[in-house]
Amino acid sequence: MLSSSIAIACGLTVALTPLIGQEQLVMIGGQALDSKPFITNLERPFWAALAATPCVQVEWQPDFANRRAFANATLPLKRRLLASTGTALESRGLLVDSHQIFRGPKYTIERVQIDGRIPNLRSFAYVIHPVALGRKSPAVVLLHGSGMHPTEAFGWQLTNAYRATERADSAAFVGSALEFAEAGYTVYVPWLADDRASDYWPRLKWTSLHRNGSTLWPRVRGLNSLYLLINEVAGGLDYLSTLPEVDTTKFATLGWGEGADLAALTGALDGRVGAVVRLSAPVDRRALRATAEGVLDDANFTHVDCALGDLETAALLAPRPLLYAYSTKDESVARIARFISEPVSDSIRHLYSALGYPNNFGIQADVKWSSANSARLRVWLDAALRASPREIPRTLFIRQPVAEADYKLNWIDTTESDRQRYAASLGTCIQLVAHPETESVQAFMESVGPFRRRVAKALGVYPQDPRSRFTIRRRTRLPRQPGYSLEFVQIQSDRTPIPLVGLLAVPDSAPNHESPVVISADGNFGLGRPFGLPRAEDQPYLNRYADALAKSGNVVFVPYFPTDFPEIAAAELQARGDDKTSYSLMISLFSSAIDFVETLPQVDQRRIGIWGISYSGTLALFTAALDQRITALVYSNPVVSVDVLFGNRDSALLAAWWPEICSTIDAVQAFLIAPRRFVRENGLRDANGYERTPLESIKRIRELFQALNIDSQFNFVRHNGGHETRPAGVHVFGQ
Repeated sequence: MLSSSIAIACGLTVALTPLIGQEQLVMIGGQALDSKPFITNLERPFWAALAATPCVQVEWQPDFANRRAFANATLPLKRRLLASTGTALESRGLLVDSHQIFRGPKYTIERVQIDGRIPNLRSFAYVIHPVALGRKSPAVVLLHGSGMHPTEAFGWQLTNAYRATERADSAAFVGSALEFAEAGYTVYVPWLADDRASDYWPRLKWTSLHRNGSTLWPRVRGLNSLYLLINEVAGGLDYLSTLPEVDTTKFATLGWGEGADLAALTGALDGRVGAVVRLSAPVDRRALRATAEGVLDDANFTHVDCALGDLETAALLAPRPLLYAYSTKDESVARIARFISEPVSDSIRHLYSALGYPNNFGIQADVKWSSANSARLRVWLDAALRASPREIPRTLFIRQPVAEADYKLNWIDTTESDRQRYAASLGTCIQLVAHPETESVQAFMESVGPFRRRVAKALGVYPQDPRSRFTIRRRTRLPRQPGYSLEFVQIQSDRTPIPLVGLLAVPDSAPNHESPVVISADGNFGLGRPFGLPRAEDQPYLNRYADALAKSGNVVFVPYFPTDFPEIAAAELQARGDDKTSYSLMISLFSSAIDFVETLPQVDQRRIGIWGISYSGTLALFTAALDQRITALVYSNPVVSVDVLFGNRDSALLAAWWPEICSTIDAVQAFLIAPRRFVRENGLRDANGYERTPLESIKRIRELFQALNIDSQFNFVRHNGGHETRPAGVHVFGQ
């Protein structure tokens, strides 16, 4: 049987192939609905919107009169840095445990745990100790980045340690410790993070660390992932200071990838660092972060560099020695090569010259990294630290202990667990409090108005026109489904720079101005999935609820957004210093969806609903709370009290958008949906709990609806499944 196709006025060809097993392939413009090329096209504007978000810049003017004047001139830069990292904690760096894993004639290698500056947080590192040096040794801290394990510094082979495409090719970090080990340096190589949690979020670098740090922010303003890392590296320097063989006047930091940024930022905040080596190129960071590729490059919490770029960071280091050493073949350099900037390097060089230390800044660039480049780098650092190296053989041998071949994950788990416990030790989110009056519905609505405005401000959502102008760019008719028509829609709204793209289902029996409409917030896993297209789910999650709604007479609109966009946006916007949150962008997008569905001739504007689960559930909740054109909400998620959840270490594992709402979500459920229709759905086998008493959050909502004499407007629907939403038993607009 041949595929049927329809020519549409906008120029797209739409086709529906017959069933292939249990799969229907809907073709749009030559691309299959929800295929990788299709989704790639839809998601580009989201990353572009983040790239276009301004980064809070620092006004400063260098004063080269003398070193003190220059240091005073850089104070605005330091304040901006401290706003992103928090202040350093007191020195500790006590050894907890150590295991020697290699011993040779010139050096030993130990695996150590350090009780560092952050209370009860043990850091994991490898340490090279020189043997029989006869004098105190300089010390260098080697910092890895995402897609690179720290033991790569020793050139060790890590079988099955990486996923496909994760490991960066031709990285200068590989084997970087060997030259220093032979020369008589003490080398400290801490484990910072890895990407073990990134199977589901491949674009989210250092997922666990990213989340551990994000959950600190609502507890103590200014604390984040950089706060964890800088204090852990500083704790490593504290530990090195306790070693009798180390010359504490000769400390250096060297980093690759995110580690290059961390090496510089640590030096900027810790005067013990005598020299910094960045295994990266001088880059125009502001220009880089103004592109979609810059948004997705490296861990988002490091993107404070859009304000504190290479020049500004160099100013915080100067006149201490600073070296850029890289090869253009190194994947971490090659992927952003077009942003390598001579004006940036010239500005840094001028800065060092104006301070009277022109030889303290250097660049070593090559087309390929080799042992000769490592030797050249080490010679530079010898001079920078005024160190006297021991004689080095021409050929360096990799000595890999068999016991370390599989990478000691138990020590990593300890560090991650300690980070989570530290977050919980800081307490829960500071809750915003509402003061409702329940004498009447009108009195209630007036009393919660100030709280609604505070929630909007906390999310960076600012007042807009109740209805905004928009232009329909595309309406493409798709092959019919049983009981309803389906269209692919693209809209440009004045509310948001992101195009609104989605699937619109209109029931066959929809009379003008009489049909309810439901906006599905669950288009993030594919536009077709809420309808069961192109195939049935492998595991129950959405259970074709949009299909069921359309067949029962509801107009349904499913907007698209990338699954990982909210979490990346949360970290990116925080790093840029903007007062926006991921919800700033998403609520505007979904308000534009309401603008659109209100204009549909079939829609009854008095019956506009929104439905979502998981992140999409919170998006539906907060959109309904702030856009009162919505008259019904279906919110499906675990039953928890979020202030209790954030008092638990498990909160440090939550996605980075959770901290944006942890101070408001309990009260928003309780007070900002009433008196409208509220369906609270939950699975008995979902991740419920984190309550003082069972179902306390449900009771709070029910008690309010009862006090307002609108009991029937709230409905708690519980099924026997897990984290899924089911159309059966859910009456969006009541019986």
